[in-house]
Amino acid sequence: EKALAAMLGIDGIADCEIIVVDDGSTDATPAVLEGLAARHPGIVRFTRRQNAGPGVARNTGLGMARRERILFLDDDVFPEPGLLRAHARFLDQGFDLSQGVLTWHPDLADTWLMRYMDAHGMQFAFDRVENDEELSYLYVYTANLAVKAEKIREVGGFDSAFAAKRYAFEDTAFAYALKMAGCRLGLNREARAVH
Repeated sequence: EKALAAMLGIDGIADCEIIVVDDGSTDATPAVLEGLAARHPGIVRFTRRQNAGPGVARNTGLGMARRERILFLDDDVFPEPGLLRAHARFLDQGFDLSQGVLTWHPDLADTWLMRYMDAHGMQFAFDRVENDEELSYLYVYTANLAVKAEKIREVGGFDSAFAAKRYAFEDTAFAYALKMAGCRLGLNREARAVH
């Protein structure tokens, strides 16, 4: 609910649609989504699935999307001001994929796992990117990612086989498919969000 409220407060959101795919929540999420959709008709839409995994959920949202550009944000990601416009400018510059930057939320306790993941480039390894304009598919995280819809459809969206086996890395496979299709992937350091 807090992440959606933050998204609804972003400059430019009135020209967008927010699609939420509830992938089997067991809390009050459906009621929250119904309330948000009623208060923001034409902007907030949602659907439910039963624990099909992130790739299938993203494909479900893609099937509902009516816009030419798709922004993926995870449910625990808070966009910083200017995020939408930063992604739009980047895609206007000829990129097919705009990887936004993610940082840890300042209220999170600094744990050994977070330090380990940061030190070994396992999460948000943006400091290891050598060329922002030729981003490797290995540095693509769907937690803050904008992609041209036509390019997503060209590669068939996300591979649902990852969900069936309870694997992760469906975002890496997706980015690899885009790269192999000749898409231009870039790291957009202006499109910032907190995870």
